Amino acid sequence: MAVTSAFCQQSMAGKMKRWLMQSAKLGSEVSDILTKLLHHEPKQRGTLEELEAWAMQVQWRSELALMPFHVTRWSRRDSGAPMVFGLTLPLTWKHSGKTIGELGMMHECGVQVLLCVKGGLRKAREVLDGKATTVMDGGDWICFGVSDDAGDIEHRHRMLTDYLQVEVGDERPSAACERAAKDPNFKGIVPFLPEFDVFHFPEYCNNAVLGPPEFANEGQNALDLRHLFEINLAGIVSEGGREPRWFPGPSEERGGLVRKGDKGLIIRVPPADSSGQFIPSVEARVLLAILEEERFRNLLNLGAGSTAAEDWRRKACMVNWMSG
Repeated sequence: MAVTSAFCQQSMAGKMKRWLMQSAKLGSEVSDILTKLLHHEPKQRGTLEELEAWAMQVQWRSELALMPFHVTRWSRRDSGAPMVFGLTLPLTWKHSGKTIGELGMMHECGVQVLLCVKGGLRKAREVLDGKATTVMDGGDWICFGVSDDAGDIEHRHRMLTDYLQVEVGDERPSAACERAAKDPNFKGIVPFLPEFDVFHFPEYCNNAVLGPPEFANEGQNALDLRHLFEINLAGIVSEGGREPRWFPGPSEERGGLVRKGDKGLIIRVPPADSSGQFIPSVEARVLLAILEEERFRNLLNLGAGSTAAEDWRRKACMVNWMSG
């Protein structure tokens, strides 16, 4: 009991944190994590889940530090943030087992699923991006934004009601979701303030649409970003500090054309409660596939000296490839 009492006294006096920093020469971030794990108050003590989330971020940052292009956290001071919603799908959700593509979430409904956390935020068995092949099941937590410029409006209203139980009147679909999220009697959708990581598109991505080749106009390249690179873009930031193009589609007409100087925004996974931290939703290897030229060219079969590589270079308005 005496040892426990002395430990609590030292901890409450802040001495434990100072000792950790002085004796092991630990940085403030590490000492904060250890101090929380050893906190004398059980209710304020850190969890293994928080430790795991922090370790993921450390590994992610160390890998990104080796990248040839800069990846940072997106600051809302640079521009506003979009309305993003979270929804735990009911366990009895009748569309369980279907993919985002099969449900036509984006193309027909205008709902861009940014993340699908299998089993919900607290269990978080797996974090998947919102590509067409992602399967959604009851109990999963999804993060999504709503675009107002896709598909037949009456059809979209019916789909929003069917998939998300959101009744849409004469208002825009995004406004209907916002209204439902703020309604205390509606227990499904909740709004939250998102966080993003931002990366610079390399020169070879200029004049390329985000979708597959069928969405490219004449003279444009096609990245097929979701399928080939496993990247689900939440927004595109253009040079000049203009408002980002939120929830871009696969084509230029839907805001999905990459131009010179553009940056991409990728949403971060929110914590299960207010005490946790946002963590990256993609692994460093995923970003490296688009940020490193050699990996990029291998993925798109743009071999040195090939006709495909030359055609891509011409459409991207590049003088030369850096490699080969």
